[in-house]
Amino acid sequence: MNSSSIFTIPNVLIFMAAVGLIVQAFIGLSFFISSVWEKERRATIFAAVQFCGMMALLIIFLFLVGRSFFQTSPGVVLLIVGYIMAILAAIFMMRRTAPNRRALRGAPGYIVGKVNRFDERMQVFARNRALPPGSEQYTQFYVDHPELEQYDAERREKGGPLGTIGLIDRPHEGPNVAATLASLSIPFNLSSPEIVKPHSHPMLNGKNISLNADEATTRIKGFATNIGADLVGIAA
Repeated sequence: MNSSSIFTIPNVLIFMAAVGLIVQAFIGLSFFISSVWEKERRATIFAAVQFCGMMALLIIFLFLVGRSFFQTSPGVVLLIVGYIMAILAAIFMMRRTAPNRRALRGAPGYIVGKVNRFDERMQVFARNRALPPGSEQYTQFYVDHPELEQYDAERREKGGPLGTIGLIDRPHEGPNVAATLASLSIPFNLSSPEIVKPHSHPMLNGKNISLNADEATTRIKGFATNIGADLVGIAA
């Protein structure tokens, strides 16, 4: 076999495609390793699926090379189509586009029409607790919302922060979901001894750990954002 038979157009295309697929697989592998190293669960799953797809494509390509498929006319056409798609994808991803003015403005950039400010007094707990009957706030609120006064008056007669769930909104409709879940979760999450005074971790061997407020805040926010939270706040 002479050198002229090696450096044919199909062989050059096959070699370049193989190098490209191998480099692509290494990039996918590095993304997967970095995601695992940073303990990003969602990114790790995506990177693993992406890397498996890259490896599958490389294995199929090498299998077809071993079968001399790309030495045939359909194989050459497939190679050329693959190169065209790769070039178009590169142009699409690397092209310079105009800045998104709406996105640069943040949330206001996506607001359509007039935005009405929500009246915080309309919250069910605010109506029950923060509007004492006979007060100026009470009178003004029910002048604006007379349809709620009878329901709220009946609700206050029940006493307590919850009473009959949903009565403050409509007597014949479904319960307030948030209030229902809160009333059920509070006893489980605040009253059990294991939660109020949990046992020490076995790895600490009974040692007490001193943690100041700044370090505790950093650790809590770091853990919460690591498991997917976008915004974390801590009160005193």
